[in-house]
Amino acid sequence: MIRESAASQHPTRKEWLASGAVDGPPLRLAIVSKGDLTARQSDYVRARMCLPQHADDEGPRHVWDNPSCEHLLLGVLMGSTAIGAVYHGGPPYARDVAWWLDSEYRGRGLGRAMVDALALRLKSAGVTGIGEISIQGRYGQQSSALVRRLKRHFTAERSSWWFLRLPGRG
Repeated sequence: MIRESAASQHPTRKEWLASGAVDGPPLRLAIVSKGDLTARQSDYVRARMCLPQHADDEGPRHVWDNPSCEHLLLGVLMGSTAIGAVYHGGPPYARDVAWWLDSEYRGRGLGRAMVDALALRLKSAGVTGIGEISIQGRYGQQSSALVRRLKRHFTAERSSWWFLRLPGRG
């Protein structure tokens, strides 16, 4: 379960409380623009992405330092620790999305919390749909589940929109 934090006041730095993702108290999870990360957080993510265990990972790790992609990159924070990155671009009706989550934080439900927080962030930015997302690498099953979860945030809304506008539905 993820919900917006009462402490989330800044419009570009929304925080969500993720409960049920891991044991213990709810975690503060934030999805922020790459430019809103501190130099230390950005450097930490870059260093983690370059570790041997992430050599086969796809996603934003390949464009993290590309200046032309700066506005398309988001950082994933757990508290003040950078734990992942997101790339998103393309039209709002078929957004291209890719993410990377540090291996140290995988397998604890944080991917689900990250995808839920990302969906809320994208929706608040006017995104109405997610395009095709290709899955590669050794975490295919887990990544596929996260893709389905992300798309459900947008599919349910689109389905109900069409349902409300069918002829004969009053």
